[in-house]
Amino acid sequence: MTRRNRPLTIAFIITVALTLFFAVRLVLFMFFQPPHHDEPPTAIEPWMTPKFVAHAWHIPPEIVADTLGLDMPKKPGGRITLHELADERGVDPEVLILMLEQAIQEFELSK
Repeated sequence: MTRRNRPLTIAFIITVALTLFFAVRLVLFMFFQPPHHDEPPTAIEPWMTPKFVAHAWHIPPEIVADTLGLDMPKKPGGRITLHELADERGVDPEVLILMLEQAIQEFELSK
């Protein structure tokens, strides 16, 4: 190695080392994080679907369907949101949310 190539060699080694460092960091971040999907959301929101509410709060979908008075699925794929359902019925989405929160509490107490 000549003196002229030494700075280029050092720069190349530093670049490879940094690339490896960030690649390892990315892999560790992507694959070794604790699962967050077991934590339910903090509150029911109008954008949520009845199926999502049942899944996130770990209650049977039949309880959600009975509470909201619908046969699941309502739309293809069962993707009607609480907001859309409230609009169909001419009520505020908060009314449906309060009904669901009460049903969730009753289900939790009956366990």
